[in-house]
Amino acid sequence: MRHVRDIGCAVVLLLGLAGSVCAQGTGDIVGRVVDPSGAVLPGVTVTAINRATNISRTAVTTETGDYAFTLLQIGTYA
Repeated sequence: MRHVRDIGCAVVLLLGLAGSVCAQGTGDIVGRVVDPSGAVLPGVTVTAINRATNISRTAVTTETGDYAFTLLQIGTYA
């Protein structure tokens, strides 16, 4: 029975490490959308496109004009 428990603990440990490994190599893009006068623009759809993979993600600005893309694969974005 002890052997089964040890395997279970090892699996839990490996799953925990896998999450940590997957989280490496990511970054965030954050910003604020404003008009030429500096007024914030809520409800604007912003798109980030990874230039290497052509994968895109969208976000909508908050009431303060802020947007955030989290956990993006490291790379160059347009």
